[in-house]
Amino acid sequence: MNRRTWMACLGLLVAANVGSAQTPPVPTEPVLPTEPAASPAKLAPFDEVFIKKQLLLEPALAPAGKSVAVVGEVPISLAELKSVLDQSDPMPVHQSERHQRQNQMRALSMLIDRILMRKFLEANTQPVAPAEVQRRLAEMEAGLKHQDKSLAEFCQETNKSIDQLKADIADHVRWSAYVSTQLTDGKLMQFYTDNKDFFEGVTVQASHIVIRIPASATQAEKDKARATLEGLRNQLLSDPKLDFDELAKRQPDKGGDLGEIHRRWFDEQFSRAAFALQKGEISEVVQTDFGLHLIKVTDRKQGKASEYTKLREAVREFCEQDLRQAILAQQRKAVKVEVNLP
Repeated sequence: MNRRTWMACLGLLVAANVGSAQTPPVPTEPVLPTEPAASPAKLAPFDEVFIKKQLLLEPALAPAGKSVAVVGEVPISLAELKSVLDQSDPMPVHQSERHQRQNQMRALSMLIDRILMRKFLEANTQPVAPAEVQRRLAEMEAGLKHQDKSLAEFCQETNKSIDQLKADIADHVRWSAYVSTQLTDGKLMQFYTDNKDFFEGVTVQASHIVIRIPASATQAEKDKARATLEGLRNQLLSDPKLDFDELAKRQPDKGGDLGEIHRRWFDEQFSRAAFALQKGEISEVVQTDFGLHLIKVTDRKQGKASEYTKLREAVREFCEQDLRQAILAQQRKAVKVEVNLP
């Protein structure tokens, strides 16, 4: 049992590998596509967007020994941030300032999410009995012995104290209990049906025209952007000779070809609209967290037929992943987060 497996068992509820969320393994055919880290052609991951917004709102710097963020009343120290960065995969010796900043933001987002989730679990689940935590800690210690490793060595590797380890175990138990009440057979079947394109490996080749909408935009500005895209859509529908990608590139926000995409690579609103289109069709105006879009599908590849009964465990893991993200999105709005990243 490797370190990353133990991290998952402890219910850290985030990827141990800073910088990219890990897609749950799929035990049966068909082979599902992974959810990739963002590239310049793809929409930015929500955690980075969230941290960047907070940096604009709270631009103060954090001296050594001070907090780099405060989640509600819970501070996150610079030492905690460095500890998470130390646990990530080895980084190049010479990193650009931009890459260093990205790694810091992703690590800080992980720490913020951990606290937000803990707050949610404390408010929505029953406390875990100390005896149960101790029992699971003993099981963990026994598992480590099979690898010729002690609990103390594990704590040293992960920069955690025993008390922190116990808190993580309690989080895991609470999360498991909460999930068991939420992911009923009916909800899992509905999730499979809603995401069948993903589970069957369907892909589309898509392009988009985008107008990014800043958080500070007025309703009049939003209406103007929507009217602009509706006008472009009417032009495209009335003149088949117009090139969608060329028209996209002429816009200020530079849309264009997104390449071949899988069902869960993008914002859900964007994905739902794209995968509802047939080859050659253009969507209505689609609103996402990033702005307004027109989407055109230029090719569509069918995947491999699937059966829910064979994929039930994979469906459950992806559904659980979505549940977690929905909770965190709600928590980010409900709990005050101050970011003072140096």
